[in-house]
Amino acid sequence: MLQALFISLADKVLAAYLSQHPMSSILASFKGKVLAVECTDLPLAIEIEVCDRLRLQTYQGQSVECRISGRFSDLQRLTTPALLPELIKSGAITLEGDLQLASRIADELRDTHFDREEWLSQWLGDVPAHMLNTLGNKLMAWANTRRQTMTHDVEEYLQDEIKWLPASAELRQFSHQVASLDTRCQQLAQRIKALTS
Repeated sequence: MLQALFISLADKVLAAYLSQHPMSSILASFKGKVLAVECTDLPLAIEIEVCDRLRLQTYQGQSVECRISGRFSDLQRLTTPALLPELIKSGAITLEGDLQLASRIADELRDTHFDREEWLSQWLGDVPAHMLNTLGNKLMAWANTRRQTMTHDVEEYLQDEIKWLPASAELRQFSHQVASLDTRCQQLAQRIKALTS
């Protein structure tokens, strides 16, 4: 139920975005094809159908042209195309079917930039849309500042007050000592190898 609601909402957002940015002609050549993305560690399975626009639906296990499955964290790493071969070789994700379809859909979605103000202006007018967008940006900046402050405060508390975490200087010193010990162990291994051969 929650998955269907999430996918429906994501489809509406994608439709709003695509109303401002028409689908590329390269992707239009894949019309009627379907890509399925399955998350193995979360109850999430999405079907992306190429029709007059990219349409998101709940994947029910039917036959598709391309299917990608993996853990959520690994699927997020697919936003970096250079990591795809590594993810497939390591078995972190499985890819079945038409890789070119998945690549074209990824290219289409990679450069998405949704202009909230332009979209809102269609419904509210230019001035209210600008004011609402400005308010939203200020709220996001405030939330980010609060998050950073909270992170810093918790870090200070854990390091200075209750001493659960080492200070950054102590951590750097420890890392340096470990690196030094590693170097000495490698040198010792080389000496032993030289003596035994």
